[in-house]
Amino acid sequence: MKQPLISLLLFYSCISFMSSAIAQTETSKQPNILMILVDDLGWRDLSSYGSDFYQTPNIDQLANSGIKFSQAYSAAHICSPTRMSILTGQHPARLHVTDWILGWQYPNEKYSVPAWNLDGIKAKDLTVGEVLQDNGYKTAWFGKWHIKGLKEFVDRPLTKQDSEKNIAAQYHGFDAGHQDFSLNGVHNKQDPKGVHQLTNEAIDYISQISNQNKPWFVTISHYSVHTKVHFNDDIKALYDERKNWLNRTKIIANTPRCCILSTIA
Repeated sequence: MKQPLISLLLFYSCISFMSSAIAQTETSKQPNILMILVDDLGWRDLSSYGSDFYQTPNIDQLANSGIKFSQAYSAAHICSPTRMSILTGQHPARLHVTDWILGWQYPNEKYSVPAWNLDGIKAKDLTVGEVLQDNGYKTAWFGKWHIKGLKEFVDRPLTKQDSEKNIAAQYHGFDAGHQDFSLNGVHNKQDPKGVHQLTNEAIDYISQISNQNKPWFVTISHYSVHTKVHFNDDIKALYDERKNWLNRTKIIANTPRCCILSTIA
């Protein structure tokens, strides 16, 4: 949660597509848009951005065949404000969300963290999903949400279950999708943290709407590489071997982190 989400090359590529899609006339063919958001991905966690340890061939291929941004910055250093900024196009300070929701507490510090917006995204916050819906797109958000957003739409007290199985995306510009936060703790060795499950959900949705003759905007918002750290044992063995070699060459290596990253990349 503390590492910057800087290397989201797919997101920045998508933004340029969104701008052109909205500017096109109704008779033009609007591009489909897939945004892949990786939680806590550091800017040197990809081979294409200079890592000597992490092996990310699929993302590297996208970088080599598309546009790679090397002078871009995340709106925030932490998850919730970053997501809200991506969705609304506004700076976290304007949204009054500058920490993860519900945030850290530092009772002994001289200055306290502002208790600004702990309710997350509001009904008044226009999202990229809503803008694209207005321009004829089918939209979906699969995976981590972590910006609340249900309070104004549900006429009852919210429960822990509402947070764990959050469907707020469907009130903020997305036709389908939800957050199942239990995936963040999944110990399934074949699918750590639900990486493949989210991908399959997105593929199924795209297949279901393929006959509607409408463009689509789909986000896969991963729970990886954020803690908790779960990974495939076979991948770990490969990286243990690689780590031993790199340690001999004086390159610092983080085996657990690379294992969950390799599941995505």
